[in-house]
Amino acid sequence: MIEHGIIDDVRSCLKDRLEEFEGRSVYGCDLGYELFDDDNRTGAIYIGRDKCFDILRGAPGFVSFIDEELEELDMSYDMYRDSEAYLLVGYMELGRRMLEECKTVSDSWNDELRLDSQTIADISDELDYADPNGAF
Repeated sequence: MIEHGIIDDVRSCLKDRLEEFEGRSVYGCDLGYELFDDDNRTGAIYIGRDKCFDILRGAPGFVSFIDEELEELDMSYDMYRDSEAYLLVGYMELGRRMLEECKTVSDSWNDELRLDSQTIADISDELDYADPNGAF
């Protein structure tokens, strides 16, 4: 099971980043990846390797989730050497799964979703009820 603190961090990150996307259109299935696109381009979350490792060390359930996702994606990152990229994969994949649970996003999974202020508010509200531990 993924630790609740991690889920809350990812939820908060998604909500913050949604605000930055107001006025854009994106396919529902791509929203989770789009929200982390700047990080993904650089290959890491820049909070520092030690901070990333501290987060990961305190979240064994999240580490297991990331390992499973990396295997499914046929990717390989070492938690110790590549902690920023490793954590990024976890945030992106957990974020994607949480967004899948949002009705507004799932209803537009294969269609463009216009991210106006009301749609962002709806997704943000729905994220409050997303439980990725129940989705596995």
